[in-house]
Amino acid sequence: MARPRKIQWPVGFEELLRYALPYKRHEDRPKFYRLYLRDFLHKGSTIKATEEEIEKAYIAALTKKFTENEAYHIRMHMSLSVNEWKRESYQKRGRIMASRRWSKENRKK
Repeated sequence: MARPRKIQWPVGFEELLRYALPYKRHEDRPKFYRLYLRDFLHKGSTIKATEEEIEKAYIAALTKKFTENEAYHIRMHMSLSVNEWKRESYQKRGRIMASRRWSKENRKK
């Protein structure tokens, strides 16, 4: 198995996601980055970020070059928050499945 190549800073968006979430699927990394943006666009405020704001920040990040310091902070937050985000999605899916299972149509069976 070959050694991974050394990261040359500043890095692009795809390289940042690979650095921040090394063991996650390629398809899941942008989803987790959007959740990161949701949490940090209005940090310290009670206002939630809208989908338009998240999408605008995501598009801006696609062309941005990230320094080592920025990438480190993004990696630390994302690595700490991934389990929380996964738990949220599991709970959401569980509620949907339970509502389908216990619907009036299925109770009659």
